[in-house]
Amino acid sequence: MHSLATFKTILADRGYTRRNLHAIGAFRGEPINRRAALDATDSELAWHTLARIFFLNVPVPAQALARALAPFALDDLRSRGILIKEPGDLVRSQAAIVPVGELLTFRDFEPGETGHPLRPDHVLGVGMATSMLSTLTVRFDASRMLDLGTGQGFHAMAAAGHCGRIIATDVNPRALTFARWGIEANAIDNVELRQGSLYEPVAAEAPFDLIVSNPPFIISPKHDLVCLGGESEGDDLVQRLVHLTPALLAEGGFACLACNWHHADADAWSRRPRHWLNNGGCDAWLIRIREQTAAEYVDQWMSEASIAGPDGAAISRESWTDSLQRLGAAFVSLGVLVIRKRTSERHWFRADSLSLEDCTGDASEQILRIFDNQTLLAECDDKSELAELAWGLAPRHELVQRRKGTGGGGWSVEQSRLRQTSGFAFEVELDSHAAELLGFLDGMTPSREIIAVMAKRMKADPEHAVKASGAFLSHLAELGYLQLPRET
Repeated sequence: MHSLATFKTILADRGYTRRNLHAIGAFRGEPINRRAALDATDSELAWHTLARIFFLNVPVPAQALARALAPFALDDLRSRGILIKEPGDLVRSQAAIVPVGELLTFRDFEPGETGHPLRPDHVLGVGMATSMLSTLTVRFDASRMLDLGTGQGFHAMAAAGHCGRIIATDVNPRALTFARWGIEANAIDNVELRQGSLYEPVAAEAPFDLIVSNPPFIISPKHDLVCLGGESEGDDLVQRLVHLTPALLAEGGFACLACNWHHADADAWSRRPRHWLNNGGCDAWLIRIREQTAAEYVDQWMSEASIAGPDGAAISRESWTDSLQRLGAAFVSLGVLVIRKRTSERHWFRADSLSLEDCTGDASEQILRIFDNQTLLAECDDKSELAELAWGLAPRHELVQRRKGTGGGGWSVEQSRLRQTSGFAFEVELDSHAAELLGFLDGMTPSREIIAVMAKRMKADPEHAVKASGAFLSHLAELGYLQLPRET
């Protein structure tokens, strides 16, 4: 039997790539125009056949698919349950197969592709929440990692290169089947799949160095869709997950949890998640990516998924709105809670409302740096002491200046803006002295020495300048611009 890793290679060789799928209308932030996509793939080209069966959910002649995949045997897909026979020598795929970065993922076809509502054990693909969590997941060499609620297995597969042993769990056996296909297709050998709810399948395996979870966090009336959390009341599932997580983390371990949570007051959006954690021996950074009113939230999910209640009837907008009102949910927020287990008498909780549009690449290095800095600041009683440290300017940043001609060929700086080019930009405006100071911070020389030299040159009091620098250094450290040399 051919391996699915061979299948992945053949798909790419025959042109079944994200770029070609984008060319027929996929991945553009809106539903694909099926008629146009079918017209665009109406030829005997191998990737057209592959796009029809594995992306557009169109049965194709078995002989045409065999030619497109040769020498990979169709029986190797049938025996795994990926391919099923249809009348008239046609074959159909049981899963949509989607390239995501370097990975090949398997998901169920959506209602727009099948013409049917979501099945109770539907397996979601890589959507906005998955991408958000992946962007905000910390990446480091972890010995033991848990992907809780793995779904199609994306987060486990994405972490396989920097984690030793990975356990991926899900309550849905169909999801585990799809994850198994993805793990084999991507030639990953350090992921173990287990069925069960929350931490039940791994209670004896703790602690973990890294826990990642994109749970079914949708806040709705009760329904039967496992992937959207049909049995939960409000944001209870996320609340339980946050309560349980600290006890499963190793000292210094991180958890990255995607979540929806509701709140009555727009200004107090971080209050309930902070209360859920209630310290728990952890530091935490709550990163909110989006806030919606209750009406906006209902409208979004009414358009994205036709959800049936326990009686089989579709949940109406009125019943959904009423359920949010009973919860006191005037607003619903979406984001990621990043937690680090740390033995200390001083723990910190931070909450920021940010935009993924202002984030470049993954934010892992930046988040790890900010955790280190925020911890140092939490332990520091006098911010002026920060000048005693050998701060260095973090990599991947840029200083953008606007200059104005002064006549005679001279220029004066009107504005200097510093921004990070990996992770969140956290743009700050600097005066010329601050910009110059940052250029001299080398990560080896105590900052007070550099500040004192600059103050003397400007005929200012060095001691006063050093003492006054605490607030500036603290602010840039909180934003991740500064870093200390790592111990070797």
